[in-house]
Amino acid sequence: MFNYSDSVNQVEALTDRKGARRIAEVPAEVLAAISVGAAETVNLMEWLAADMSMLVRAVASESVPALREALFEAAELMGGRGVTQRLRLLGSAIARALPELAGTEFEKLAAHRGDLVRQWACYAVNDLMTSRSLSTRLTETLRFASDTNMSVRETAWMAFRPHLARSLDAGLELLKPLSKCENANVRRFAVEVTRPRSVWGAHLDQLKRQPGQAIGLLESTRADPSKYVRLAAGNWLNDASKTRPDWVAEVCDRWSKDGNPHTDFIVKRGLRSIIRSQATAKSGWQSL
Repeated sequence: MFNYSDSVNQVEALTDRKGARRIAEVPAEVLAAISVGAAETVNLMEWLAADMSMLVRAVASESVPALREALFEAAELMGGRGVTQRLRLLGSAIARALPELAGTEFEKLAAHRGDLVRQWACYAVNDLMTSRSLSTRLTETLRFASDTNMSVRETAWMAFRPHLARSLDAGLELLKPLSKCENANVRRFAVEVTRPRSVWGAHLDQLKRQPGQAIGLLESTRADPSKYVRLAAGNWLNDASKTRPDWVAEVCDRWSKDGNPHTDFIVKRGLRSIIRSQATAKSGWQSL
C-alpha cells in the first residue's frame, strides 16, 4: 500500500529536481507522490504523466460525501480525455458539489499541496455553469494566477479566458490595474490572458483586429523588470503582428526610442515574425 508520509519525505529530498525530459523518465517515486497529491509537478512531463484517476481517489477519500461522490462520478468520465479536459471536468464536479466555492472543504482544494488539485479548484471558480460576475470570477482566479507553481498559473489564465472573451471590453478595464500590480505573476496574468492568438486558448478576434484596445496593459509593462512579464508582452505583440503588423511596427518604433534594455527585449520579441517575414520576402526577390 502506498504510504503518503514516505512519499512526502522522498520527494522533499528531490525538491530541486528539474524534471524529466520525457514522460517515461519521470522517477517512479516522484510520479507516485504527484499522483496522490503529496508533491507538485515541476515541468510539463510530470504534469502529463500524473495519474489523475489515482489523484481523484486520494482526494475524494478525504472529502465530504457530496464532493466525494461528485469526484468519483467525474473520474468515470475522464477516459480518453486530454489533461486540460480532465481538469475542467473535475472543476465542474467541485462546482456542483460545493456551489458556494468557499469554506473549509473548498479551501482544502484551493490550497492543496498538489498543484493539480489547485488547478481543479481554479476551474471550479471559472466553471461555465456557475453564476458569477466577471469581477468576482477574476478576483477568485487571482490566487491561482499568483501561485508559486507555473502549471497553476497557466491554468489561471486558461480557465478565465473564455469569460474574458465574452466580455472583452469590461475585462480589459478590470485587468488594467492588475498590469501594475506589485506581484509579477499577476502582471504576467493580465498580459497573457489577453493575448490575441493564444497557443492554448481560443483566439480573441476583436484584439486581432484592434490590438490597440489593450495598449493600456502593454504600456504598463513596456519596461517591466520581470523577464516573465517581458516574455508575455513580447509574445503579445508578436501575436498581434500576424494581423496588424502596421500597428505593432508603430508601437515598437515608438518604444525603441526609450533606450531601455527591458523595453528593447520586448520589442525584439514582438517584431520577430515581422522580421522573419521581411527576410523571407527579400530572399524570394533575390532568387528571382
